[in-house]
Amino acid sequence: MTNHAKKRIFAVLLIAIGAAVIAVWCWPKSSVENQDVGSVQPGLDEQYRELVVGTWQDDFKGQRTLTVRADGTATMVVEPDGLNALFAAQLTFEEEWSIEGGQFKQKATGGEPETRVSLILKTMGTESNQKILELTTDRLLLLDADGKTQYDWRRME
Repeated sequence: MTNHAKKRIFAVLLIAIGAAVIAVWCWPKSSVENQDVGSVQPGLDEQYRELVVGTWQDDFKGQRTLTVRADGTATMVVEPDGLNALFAAQLTFEEEWSIEGGQFKQKATGGEPETRVSLILKTMGTESNQKILELTTDRLLLLDADGKTQYDWRRME
């Protein structure tokens, strides 16, 4: 095996490992079946749907910016920190979103760079449900499917 072939194999392995690490750290757990919807006050989901529209930012394993649009689409831009930045300086996920039973539901539909986003979505899944712990004009606090990890988003507008 030539040196060039060895370097190429190493690069592919490095990209695959980087995708897995970023997926675990940056993308919410695939949790469609893991979240208990529970009971939510009547009308609360509708209030949440209105309040969530806008641009939010958090610092979970780097900087993430989530732009939620009223038409049910969203864009999440992830700027990983530390070693994850070697995999990609920036990832963009296109999503569809909804709120049902006090859950913020996200479904990734694609993103850029396409090959790296695709690898992450194959590893982690395309859908997640996160329990809304708090949603105000300034704060969106979500609970991951693991029941421990919280994502604390701040409104940017």
